[in-house]
Parts: sequence; C-alpha cells; structure tokens
Amino acid sequence: DLAAYMEMDDTKLPTKKATIRTFFGCLAKGLEYLHMCGVRHKDIKPRNILVHESRILLTDFGLSRVAGETGNNTTSGPTIMTRRYCAPEVGQYTSRNLSSDIWSLGCVYLELLGQLVGWESKFIESFLQSNGNHETAFWAN
Repeated sequence: DLAAYMEMDDTKLPTKKATIRTFFGCLAKGLEYLHMCGVRHKDIKPRNILVHESRILLTDFGLSRVAGETGNNTTSGPTIMTRRYCAPEVGQYTSRNLSSDIWSLGCVYLELLGQLVGWESKFIESFLQSNGNHETAFWAN
C-alpha cells in the first residue's frame, strides 16, 4: 500500500520520488472519475491506495456510497472514519458530500509532498497537530 511505499528506504528504490510525482495526477483523475459516476469513496488514506511498480490504485470501497436516483450523495451523522484523513464535516458529524473525499485526498497529498521534500512522518504528524484538529478554527474551515 502507499503507506508502506512511503516508508521504503529511498536508497533501495532510486526512482521513488519520480514515481511519487506521477501519483498526484493519477489519484486526482481516479477520484474525478468516481465522482462523475456518483460514487463517494469515504475512506481515502494511504492504506487504501495500492502501489504496483509505477501504478497506483485506489481500493477498499467498503464504506463507499453511490448516489441514489435523486443524485443525492450527502450524508450526515456518526460514521466510521480515520481522523487523520477525514474532512472537518465528517469529524463533526454534519452534512458531507463529495468534497469530503477531496479533503481526504489533500491529506494524502500532504504526506506525498512530505516524501518529495524529505519531511519525516513525525514532522507531518506534528504539523497537523499544531495547525489544527477537530476542535480548532483551522480544521473547522
């Protein structure tokens, strides 16, 4: 999965950074396609993204939701979530829709960017903790 891939030693995988650069567009296009088909993934995180050589695959649709006949894809209330990747509205149990997936993808992008600039995963965790959580104004925006 992408989480394990990001933890791999760069010296053992010399093309790792070049490969990661291709992931941004692939993930965005994949999510765009899902949303065009009326599917909200609801659990985008590195553990649900597989890496095979230079290909990347968005997986685990166990929590996903398909828009009904009305085209409505908005939900609210308690749900299963991974806090590190969930949008503010998900953490606050308020109405959420396709934009929640985009927030989650942005969180994954932050971790990918960290790989490209050499941030350690501890730094990203510290950054997220010091720049907002579900109780701060930053996270709620």
